[in-house]
Amino acid sequence: DIRSRPATEAHVRAALEGAASGPGGEGSVGAGTGTSAFGWKGGIGTSSRVLPEPLGGYAVGVLVQSNFGGILQIAGAPVGRELGRYSFRNQVGSRGAPEPEERRGDPRRGGGASDPGRGGGASGRDPRGSAGGPQVEERQGESQGSIMIVVATDAPLSERNLERVARRAIMGLSRTGSFASNGSGDYVIAFSTAEGVRRRPGEDVRSVSDLSNERMSAIFQATLEATEEAVYNSMFKAVAVSSRWGTREALPIEATVDVLRRYGVIR
Repeated sequence: DIRSRPATEAHVRAALEGAASGPGGEGSVGAGTGTSAFGWKGGIGTSSRVLPEPLGGYAVGVLVQSNFGGILQIAGAPVGRELGRYSFRNQVGSRGAPEPEERRGDPRRGGGASDPGRGGGASGRDPRGSAGGPQVEERQGESQGSIMIVVATDAPLSERNLERVARRAIMGLSRTGSFASNGSGDYVIAFSTAEGVRRRPGEDVRSVSDLSNERMSAIFQATLEATEEAVYNSMFKAVAVSSRWGTREALPIEATVDVLRRYGVIR
């Protein structure tokens, strides 16, 4: 519950002092503990791409805190629709008819959870008072949370091109099935670790390394791919989380794999 503000200065200092290189945790960890994505448990996800040498050899890394709604799709396969959990399902699915009793609680259809959530988090109330319905907000105008995306690269990029990279991260998000709902406050932070772009105090004149616009397309593609994959990793790594409001279930992996096979995404 973010409104309780449980994090203290001591927590922040401990996190900064304990920071280290290497693989980080994914799924229901840290700031991802109370988030939801597409009506299932969201969380922290990471991914990266390294460009081949002819394209510069630069690395692009993405970290997401997935917390939003939509209609989950993976490589074009309509996973959310096939599992029966997606935005506005009651309005557009089965002409608004209630879910059949025999399908409730079936993990292959995404049912059986006790909390459809509010604001995309795991601590929301059930706006319909039903334990068997979808966990994604379905009423227009309701907030479905806000994803946070961090993009890091060692490519020497100007402020302008970093902003362009951030915009491409949102394009990668859309490939997962997000439609940036009315209540979404999605945002992206992009930065470069390249030595040549750093500002130093006392420098009246400085030489700046700046990758040309003509070399940016590969960076854009890498950003799209890494953002999309980071969202999926945040969900596949997540586990169910319970609060006093109910339980947010994790994405049913076996059922998801079945959908991907049926649509030819995997064999």
